[in-house]
Amino acid sequence: MAESTQLQDIDAAEGKKLKRVYKTGFLANLLTNVSELPIMRQVGVMVGLAAAISVAAFIIFWSQEPQYEPISSRDPRIVREMKEFLEANNFKYKLDSKGTLLVPAKDVVAIKLELAGSDLDPWQEDQATDFLEKESGFGVSQRMEKARLLRTRETQLGQTIQQINAVKHAKVHLAIPKETIFARHRQPPSASVMLNLHHGRRLSQEEIDTIVNLVASSVPGMSAKNVTVVDQRARLLNAGSMDNSRAATRMEFEAEQQRALDLKQRIDSLLNQVVGMHKFTAEVDVDMDFTERESTQKSYNPDLPAVRSEFQIEDKRTQGGAQGVPGALSNQPPTDADIPQVVEGGNANNASVFGNSRKEVTRNYELDTTVTHQRRQVGQVGRISVSIGIDYMRTVDEQGEEIKVPRSPEELANIRRLVKGAVGLDLQRGDVLEVVNFPFAPEEPVVMPEVPWWEQIPFLGLLIEKGWGVLIAFVIGLMIIRTIVMLAKPPKPIEEDVSTIDDDLPDDVDDVMADQEAEIEKALGPIENPFLPGPLGADQAQLAAVRSIVGNDPAIVAQVIKEWIEQDA
Repeated sequence: MAESTQLQDIDAAEGKKLKRVYKTGFLANLLTNVSELPIMRQVGVMVGLAAAISVAAFIIFWSQEPQYEPISSRDPRIVREMKEFLEANNFKYKLDSKGTLLVPAKDVVAIKLELAGSDLDPWQEDQATDFLEKESGFGVSQRMEKARLLRTRETQLGQTIQQINAVKHAKVHLAIPKETIFARHRQPPSASVMLNLHHGRRLSQEEIDTIVNLVASSVPGMSAKNVTVVDQRARLLNAGSMDNSRAATRMEFEAEQQRALDLKQRIDSLLNQVVGMHKFTAEVDVDMDFTERESTQKSYNPDLPAVRSEFQIEDKRTQGGAQGVPGALSNQPPTDADIPQVVEGGNANNASVFGNSRKEVTRNYELDTTVTHQRRQVGQVGRISVSIGIDYMRTVDEQGEEIKVPRSPEELANIRRLVKGAVGLDLQRGDVLEVVNFPFAPEEPVVMPEVPWWEQIPFLGLLIEKGWGVLIAFVIGLMIIRTIVMLAKPPKPIEEDVSTIDDDLPDDVDDVMADQEAEIEKALGPIENPFLPGPLGADQAQLAAVRSIVGNDPAIVAQVIKEWIEQDA
């Protein structure tokens, strides 16, 4: 046994405490402890530390990377236009292997608003093209082919209807009956259109008619009366059961509402500059006449007659005619003529000499006639009713308190004149204008619900979103630091009181040790000098290792010997 080991044994026999104290630096202890490990454990420690550092760095960088969402279509033309648009507006984007544009999730709303103003619609999926481009495969029936074509037509119609500004989403269902050669069995095709409108938007009757005619003209043999249109609130916008009068009534109502809205906007724009915002209220009601009237009027002016036509007959006889009673006596030869010597009176037109004359004139007169045909315009304003309420004026009294006082009659009269001119009121037509000044009810304070403290922190949501990655990296970092500290920490000094070991050993332990030493001397020979080490053989090396263990941790050796004794007993 070495000299140091014998000294430790002597100290243990005397009951003194053995201590090992290392006074070295952190890095020296770390290198020392690592170097004392087996080579495989050293490699494992190095690989583990490198892997832990790499994982922690990856988690930190990955948690800081923003989340991306797809926004592009599969149309290469649209993808190219959107890529140019994002580059021009300095938006971050990524292009994956499939050609889809990815943008940060936090910028999706802003990009949508910008794209809405650029007429780009990246969210419109061309499903109809997918159906047509999909291979049919061998053994696909004709019925399946027809169903695919029908689905394609429905999708295309829905995408076309979605181009209307007020329509957010449209779905079309077509019911096309099977073709037959018998006329009596033929049924007309029909269609149903489901519209999802944007919030606060409504379709006018003109837009509804446009959708109906669009669907009807896209399907051969379909009539407009067989197209049904409903919206997301289950309101029937068009159906075959709706007659023309119902559609006309709806158009008239919308026209009145639009006219009243235009007039109200004029009043609001005027009074906002006069009395201020939120200091007045105005309502307008418009009554319009949609009756179709046609009138034809024909008037005559007797003071301006005009000859329309004239028929004149004049008959003159210059010779004497046959006289007497017609009959046989009148058929006699003429008598000798008596020629008078003197012509009496000198009248060449004497009836007795020249016969008689007759003159007949017929004149047709036409009075001055005026024909007037009138057709009144449909949708004329019948009456306008305007009601305006104005709040009192706010002022400060002598005590410095704010009070409300009524407005002067002159100011109200000026407001009436302004409104009358802006709206175009005609009192002779029956229009009504009421301007009343009264104090408005005080606005009740809005009680905001109490917001929890965690929602008041603006960056808490981002911290929660990114914090789990940081937490994992923090835990891994703690594990790395703990491992390094454990390796760099010097071992605790041994402060075992070996004087009490004899109390735990049995009484005959000295005899056992003596017997074992006798056996060792018998096998190895007597030891001449116990303080000098003998030749190191295999057995002596084992004995040296045993002595080292006994010197470092005698309690374990004592326990082993105790177990041996119990087994022998």
